[in-house]
Amino acid sequence: MIDFFKKFLKPKEESIHLFAVKKWLDENTDELQNVKEKIEEIKSLKSEIVENLKILEEVDISKSKVEDRVKVVVKGNLPAYTNAINLFLRKVSPPEEINYVNLDIFCDSFESEFKDLNKRTFRNFQIIKELVGKELENVAKGIKKLEVLVGEIRKYSNNIKNIAEMKEKADFIRDSIKNKEKNKIKRKELKKEKEKLVESCERLKKDIEKLKNGEKAKSLESLKQKEQKVSYSLHELDNQLLTLFSPLQKALKKYNNMCFIKKVDSYIENPVETLLKDSDLEILKFLQDIKKMVEEDKIDLKDDKKKKTLESLEKLDGSFFRKFIEDRNSLKEKCVTIQDEIKANTVLEEIKDLEKELNINSFKIEGVNREIERIKDVDIEFEVSELEKRLSKIFGHKIKIENVVGSKI
Repeated sequence: MIDFFKKFLKPKEESIHLFAVKKWLDENTDELQNVKEKIEEIKSLKSEIVENLKILEEVDISKSKVEDRVKVVVKGNLPAYTNAINLFLRKVSPPEEINYVNLDIFCDSFESEFKDLNKRTFRNFQIIKELVGKELENVAKGIKKLEVLVGEIRKYSNNIKNIAEMKEKADFIRDSIKNKEKNKIKRKELKKEKEKLVESCERLKKDIEKLKNGEKAKSLESLKQKEQKVSYSLHELDNQLLTLFSPLQKALKKYNNMCFIKKVDSYIENPVETLLKDSDLEILKFLQDIKKMVEEDKIDLKDDKKKKTLESLEKLDGSFFRKFIEDRNSLKEKCVTIQDEIKANTVLEEIKDLEKELNINSFKIEGVNREIERIKDVDIEFEVSELEKRLSKIFGHKIKIENVVGSKI
């Protein structure tokens, strides 16, 4: 666990005065420094990922040799992915005060947020990677490296915890010799403190469960289901338009090669967004021209393609476009309303706050338990022997604690 001497320099046996155990541990371990270095790496890596996200946001996929529909889908997923990563990075906040309690809380929080991030961005990532390579890979590698760094901090935190426990053990032995009578009173106080913390934890658990099963939680779940249904309806509606425009791609491009019109080019690139901005429905004139030119063979298409093109043109009339715009605006308005209601529902934040308080109180209970254990009436010789064994095992050679019973403490 701790590499403080090269193997050939390790002594066969080492003696440490009881008073000097804590100082000796500080001099022979570098876990805190390692954690500080990893935290600096995390801060630097976060900045690097932010820069890579900016590059990813600006990536140009317009020249990719794939269907325009695929480009539209990828473009639609990029903001969702980058926003999720940016939000995740804001939550990755290493503790200012480095101790194993703060480090454990940080690592637990990271692992929870990382797991949630993977769930939320998996589909976005799979879609984007169809067209985007290096830029997306750089972001993904950075996130993976963050996970590795936090994993290393977790290991160091365990080591720091072991070191802290050995320091506590040394203090425990000294205090047990010195404060046998005082400890009886202290134990009583600590047990009362523990009872209050346990009662608080039980109350928090009930409050959390109540929130999870309450009306606000049910309302939030219902809103999420509604949002999903509306989003699906939006997706289906857009697909309906894209499906009708798909057979027109060749005719639209040939038409635009003969008489370039910027709006027609926009319809080729993104029919949905262009139609929503086409308040005068100029597309109707272009489609009429195209239909006439196809029928007169001025736009040359194979028979099968010509048939499908004319079938789509028959369906894409003013009535269809107006109904599409009306339906889409209505769905979009519904979606925004639902999203506002979801944001206004604070149940998840309330649960998170209570869970954080529960976590803190649980750590406090652990601390109280350690303190009770530390000041109990103990077999000093046995405790010294246990400390010696633990030190010897960790540092790889025999360690003896001197001047225990009978020392002037």
